[in-house]
Amino acid sequence: LLETGLGGTLDSTNVLDRPLATIITPVARDHEHFLGNDLATIASQKAGIMRRNVPCFSARQDSIVADEIAKHASGLGVKLFSAETDFIGRQNIDGRITLAFENTNLHHAKVTLPKPSLSGMHQIDNALAAASCALKLGIAPDLIKKGLENTLTEKGRLAFTELENFNILDDSYNANPQSMKAAIDAINNFSGEKVLVLGSMAELGNDSLKLHQEIGDYARQSNIQHLLTIGEDAKEYQGKQFEDIDSIYKSILNNHQGSTILIKGSRMMR
Repeated sequence: LLETGLGGTLDSTNVLDRPLATIITPVARDHEHFLGNDLATIASQKAGIMRRNVPCFSARQDSIVADEIAKHASGLGVKLFSAETDFIGRQNIDGRITLAFENTNLHHAKVTLPKPSLSGMHQIDNALAAASCALKLGIAPDLIKKGLENTLTEKGRLAFTELENFNILDDSYNANPQSMKAAIDAINNFSGEKVLVLGSMAELGNDSLKLHQEIGDYARQSNIQHLLTIGEDAKEYQGKQFEDIDSIYKSILNNHQGSTILIKGSRMMR
């Protein structure tokens, strides 16, 4: 299993000539300095993971992204399985997910899966694409269920830590507008006082300030009590701005005991 972290076309791990299958997780505006300044161009780069006659599974995407992926698949003769078209996931009242397949030759018409052990609703989209691919490759549903139940959170990817004075939701691995919104949605599932500690988002090109403003607006429209920010572009969030990490830490200790704190920003903020 190889992850092409930057983009399907350019990433150094994109070395297999004929993998068993490929998966495209939700595409967002990120790494624009390398991948391009609009969703269609970025999607075109991400679609570079596809290989001729190798099936590709695409998670739920923006319509611009979905169209670009479909165009590349058609040009390469790739059998494309797309969320909301070929496989559909619905969360049940008990938290489990029903994964149904439409218009495909997959062997299972409907499978009930556990909710992924990872935090965030966006992980359901990722899990559905992964489970659909696994089923296509002949992996038994019971093994897929076991995998979803026992997946461990990577450091910096919505990792939850319960401390004596407050709880930390660490999503500091990296940041783009889509993942920022997903992280804010995730902390909204927690009760009590909620604090956002947001750093700047990098590699967003000419729209960087506008995109930071949009995230600030999104945070204020959510059930968040406090927004603490650090970084030059992070000023556009219009929260309480700090000059260094130590100042933020002292503010949290003095003012936010017992709260749940989301920490997120691009890795260049370290």
